[in-house]
Amino acid sequence: GRPRPQDTIARDEQVFTALETPKTKEALATELGIEPKVAYLCLYRLRRDGRVQRARENGAHVWSRVTE
Repeated sequence: GRPRPQDTIARDEQVFTALETPKTKEALATELGIEPKVAYLCLYRLRRDGRVQRARENGAHVWSRVTE
């Protein structure tokens, strides 16, 4: 596909950095001041690239960094 725009790459890195501790998509969106759907797109790309993972905790999806 086409190369990702620089601002998209930067936003993905912001999301990755914010995941120092596991968070829900909504908490991430609030913390970074972006819409939940934008946060999800970042998380989707990061998961596709093998950098983050999703788990269920108390009925909510919680995202975290992939650890070796």
